[in-house]
Amino acid sequence: DKYDYEAGEPKKVNDVEVHQVVDYAWVIHVYLTGVLMGVVAAMAICCISRIHFCSPIFPRNFFVTMHVLVFLAAFLRCILLFNGSFGEAHSKLPKVLTGLLINSVPPCLTAAFALVLLVFLKATHLFILPAKYQSSFVLAVISVAHIVTSIIVDICAGLSDSESVINSLRAGVQAVTAGWGMLLCLGFIFLISHLWKHEEQRSVIPKKSLQVIYVAVAVELILACFTIYG
Repeated sequence: DKYDYEAGEPKKVNDVEVHQVVDYAWVIHVYLTGVLMGVVAAMAICCISRIHFCSPIFPRNFFVTMHVLVFLAAFLRCILLFNGSFGEAHSKLPKVLTGLLINSVPPCLTAAFALVLLVFLKATHLFILPAKYQSSFVLAVISVAHIVTSIIVDICAGLSDSESVINSLRAGVQAVTAGWGMLLCLGFIFLISHLWKHEEQRSVIPKKSLQVIYVAVAVELILACFTIYG
């Protein structure tokens, strides 16, 4: 067998070739994902421009806010992926900015899914919480506090030299994000079960909107899992 020498130790050429193929595949994956995120961001802008065609159950301010959040999440991830592979160790950007790009996406998406849930709860006149808590104002306060806290933690983590402090801060934010996401999943599941038991309320929602609910549950559950293991 032929050998290549790396760090004073022999290494099979076949192994070197395999690692090169994996590296190339990873680079292709990263940039294709970046392109996909760019497409999602562009689609969000297109949806905002077509606001006059939005579903009747979606108030216009909710519709715009949701797509702005999706745009921010996709655009931030696109910037990150086109400036180096995923992760702070490989990014070409400053440490603070890289942390912001990585960790600001889950709170934005979670806020968007929370907004979708609130829209369907309002459309079906279903109350999971008391009316004064199940409102757009309370949701706005929670979402803004969540996103701002994530940003502050990333700035502190980027400026701190203590790995233990960084890991503790980010673990706390990830736990909050994952917990909030799981609560939203439970809310969507409760909504689905209620709609299947009450046909008259299910008929209020268009079939395409019902499909949106199913997709939202699956995607939010995946997002929560990725947040936990991220």
